[in-house]
Amino acid sequence: MDKAGDLLKAGDIEGLAVLEEEGKVLQEKGETLKGNLSETDKATLEEYLKGKAMKMLSASGLDKLGENMEESLTKE
Repeated sequence: MDKAGDLLKAGDIEGLAVLEEEGKVLQEKGETLKGNLSETDKATLEEYLKGKAMKMLSASGLDKLGENMEESLTKE
């Protein structure tokens, strides 16, 4: 996920496409692992992944998309 954030910051679309394929494999492995976790560990993992996802959104600028759209619309 950190690598994806770095690629987003750099605007490396080709790198993101390659990473997407790697991500699919990791996601499948993660789903298998998740089935063997306790409820507490599942919750901990969910929180960790949410934090990583927010970091990626921030790197891409998507976390500010709503604010930017609202600001743009109020200017018009």
